[in-house]
Amino acid sequence: MRPAARRLAAGLERCIALQERLVEMASAQRASLVGGLHDSIDASVRAAEATVLELSVAEAERQTAAEELADELGVAATRWSALRPALSPAERDLLGPLVDRVETVVRDLELANAINSQVVMRELDLVDVQIRGLSSSEAPRVTRGYSGDGSATVGQGAAAMLLNTSA
Repeated sequence: MRPAARRLAAGLERCIALQERLVEMASAQRASLVGGLHDSIDASVRAAEATVLELSVAEAERQTAAEELADELGVAATRWSALRPALSPAERDLLGPLVDRVETVVRDLELANAINSQVVMRELDLVDVQIRGLSSSEAPRVTRGYSGDGSATVGQGAAAMLLNTSA
């Protein structure tokens, strides 16, 4: 087995580990987003940024190993589809599952990020609706409410107010 194939396998394994860490971070971050835990969100963003920087270094090393392997094989491209036919069966057996795993983890990360993005967008939409409702010069008038003793009141005509849902 070529040393460049082993270096490429090691590079793929490192990239997979970092991408899996990012998937875990995105999943953990979702609970903080839903709970509005701003300090936790800030900490997770900083940790994710550090991991992304680490991943960029690992990806550069993986690319270098792929280029070395392509040069040894006399292949013009470093894509898996170009390298695979020129590899020995043992090299294909080593690298094939790793390439498949990278593709799966990338899809998992894209999904986790898309879900988190939707959570953030829903929260922003909710804030937008609330701000528009409160800032409208023609705020809807409340004609039914409840007094302090819990009895219903009708016809008070008070302006609508934003409720504190965490109280």
